[in-house]
Amino acid sequence: MKFSLEWLCEYLDTEAGVAEIAAALNAIGIEVEGIEDPAQKLAGFRVARVLAAAPHPDADKLQV
Repeated sequence: MKFSLEWLCEYLDTEAGVAEIAAALNAIGIEVEGIEDPAQKLAGFRVARVLAAAPHPDADKLQV
């Protein structure tokens, strides 16, 4: 069964980290098979905002 850390912390009412929660669950007999961080899949992406655009000097349909 998969569930989010946010959901789990809501029901546990704790400020513990992922590793501490996983260790505690394993200690009481609830096996934690793995921990996934979806942010790792997006680590190579960058978010940017275009502040200005001007016509390309050598092309009619492009902007830089």
